[in-house]
Amino acid sequence: MQILLLCLSVLFFPMVVASYYAGKRLVARREPDSPANPTDFGMDAEAVSFDSTDGLTLEGWWIPASTPTKRTIIQCHGQNGSMDADIAEAKILHNAGFNVLMFNFRAHGNSEGEHVTYGLTEKNDVLGAIQYLADLHGIQEVGVLGFSMGALVAFRAAAESEAIACIIADGATGAIQTTIGRWISRRWLPESFVRTFVRMALWFGSRMADVPLHKVNGARWVKNVTSAPILFIHGEYDQFVDELTIQHMRQAAPVETALWVVPEARHREAYTRFPREYADEIVKWFDTYLVL
Repeated sequence: MQILLLCLSVLFFPMVVASYYAGKRLVARREPDSPANPTDFGMDAEAVSFDSTDGLTLEGWWIPASTPTKRTIIQCHGQNGSMDADIAEAKILHNAGFNVLMFNFRAHGNSEGEHVTYGLTEKNDVLGAIQYLADLHGIQEVGVLGFSMGALVAFRAAAESEAIACIIADGATGAIQTTIGRWISRRWLPESFVRTFVRMALWFGSRMADVPLHKVNGARWVKNVTSAPILFIHGEYDQFVDELTIQHMRQAAPVETALWVVPEARHREAYTRFPREYADEIVKWFDTYLVL
């Protein structure tokens, strides 16, 4: 028995250590993407800062439309990097006559915050952005373009704010356990190992960030979006979520939805593979549902 326990401990200890560091990485402050500026894309922009509704200072850019308008899109980046990588999409919206507010979520770029929580607390960042637009620009309704984690944040924020008139979810994911598990499973690891490892990593990450990471679930959160129609953009070969999950999310949403499955695209590759079609789809959606 002692030999068996010793063998189990030898096998289990490396998993505990690995899951600890994986949990730490899950919630750690992110390294920003390569710096970029809207002026590099021919857009006038103002560096801005505002507070999330729970008191963190967030940094971003206000990109006004060429012709004064109240039609405004908030862009929400993904969980890795910063807002810098999404300026090309802002250019599409600017060209179509929208104002764009881009900002770094907490623990990204030059915004305050130490932990990434996949929407559990980032929804306060979007709610702060909505309040900022109302206070400084008198804007009462917005559209949201959310990328990956940013889509989940949009679902959470829309459940608490009727100011969000419509959402585009580019690369939305379901349950965090499944998302991480699919990524790890690509390493050809046993399913039983993956399930245990993911649970442990989420447990460690939850303790570090003081949030229940196991509750991160786009498929559940979308059920609370009651007044913002959603366009889902999904890559055919998305490595983190399958089309069936997206279809379930559409069925769960109590609002009008549409789905564009992008051929041969992986996670968040829709724009890079089909830039013209991407521009047409997102502009059409916001033109339809953000009517001021």
